[in-house]
Amino acid sequence: ILSVFGVGPRAGLFIFIMRQSYLRVPRELEEAARVDGCGPFKTFFRIIVPSSVASITVVFLFSLVWQYNDAYWTNLFANDMFVLSKALEGLELAVHMGAGIRGAAISLVQNAGMIWFLLPLIVIYIFTQKFFIESISHAGLK
Repeated sequence: ILSVFGVGPRAGLFIFIMRQSYLRVPRELEEAARVDGCGPFKTFFRIIVPSSVASITVVFLFSLVWQYNDAYWTNLFANDMFVLSKALEGLELAVHMGAGIRGAAISLVQNAGMIWFLLPLIVIYIFTQKFFIESISHAGLK
């Protein structure tokens, strides 16, 4: 919820990343679109947004990772829903309550749970790595 509406403690970083992306677009490109008959919205959606896909992807990745790992806001907003992070919190308690399971087995179950927790993030990063690297490489260019 917080990420969709751009509020929360990390919104300033997202605004800064997008601002830097928009400053990278040459002013002449916008003027050429205006001469060709594009209005402000058409210029934005046809020229500026496609040139800032890498930055949009980076903001999406940061937002997803920060919200995915955040247990406080998940417990606050999705108290009655089944969420993976809440299920993993209860996993340690369930393992400790098991019959005679010792430290090595508890550690193994916790590690397996963390791998299942991080697997979606790793898969998403593998598919968006190109955009992430492209955005970082263009960050210092003007």
